[in-house]
Amino acid sequence: GDPAAGLVGRRWGRRQLAGGRTLEGTLAFALFGSLAAFAVLLLWHGAAPMPALIAVSVAAGAAGAVAEAASVRIDDNLSVPLAAAVAAALTGSVLGLRI
Repeated sequence: GDPAAGLVGRRWGRRQLAGGRTLEGTLAFALFGSLAAFAVLLLWHGAAPMPALIAVSVAAGAAGAVAEAASVRIDDNLSVPLAAAVAAALTGSVLGLRI
């Protein structure tokens, strides 16, 4: 999601957030992060119910985007994967999946 956030934020970003980030870039991060998470989940957990895979993917992408937008003082290469993994695990647990 990070390359998409950078590209979209620089090209179409209008609404500024903290740390020089934009709302548009953050939304692009969430979208592409969710798509990437979905692809990985489909590969590793393809037998799981599709709605559950989508929910876990969206949770991971959204958490990663929030962590990236909020990472002003902490390196986002640590905070983003950690936030996405925790969100995916918690969402999967609530839905009865072992992620």
